[in-house]
Amino acid sequence: MTLHIGSAQRALMGQSVCGDALLVIPGERTTIVLADGLGHGPLAAEASAALCAFVEAHVTDCLEDVLRGASQAMAHTRGAAGAIMRIDERTLAMEFAGIGNVEVQAVSERLVRPFCVPGIIGRRLRKVLRFEYALAPGDLLALYSDGVSSRFELCKYADCGAKDAATAILAEHGKSHDDATCIVVRC
Repeated sequence: MTLHIGSAQRALMGQSVCGDALLVIPGERTTIVLADGLGHGPLAAEASAALCAFVEAHVTDCLEDVLRGASQAMAHTRGAAGAIMRIDERTLAMEFAGIGNVEVQAVSERLVRPFCVPGIIGRRLRKVLRFEYALAPGDLLALYSDGVSSRFELCKYADCGAKDAATAILAEHGKSHDDATCIVVRC
């Protein structure tokens, strides 16, 4: 099975640096990371980059350990919200864990409804939850930062390619007062 992954991102109007970051690590178990540094500009970008770098260095670790380790490693930054999604391309088994105000929507054969627990990566984490789902061919997922309004219906973009869907969601639902990132995955 092949995953099609597309993304769209933009900085807050007037900023030259986006405080969000994303990372896709392809493989048998593709790992997708979305990080939203607190605030805007270079310090937010530093926090987001630190989360992505930590995940990349610990990509085979369990998601709970990755988020807890990242939180300790990022204590010197202003912190970030973030989520990690890992999908096994052979079996379409998905696992997800996230902290803060990153959201996921799915149009799927079976119910897929993970969520991020409250908190800030880079501060003491009280709880980390990991969700597991079985995806099916044709399933569509959108992972997005709080710079994208959650008031959209992903099914409206079901006929689009992953990149086109991410671009359209950001264009139509991106908030002008925040950095914004949308990652779309089609199985």
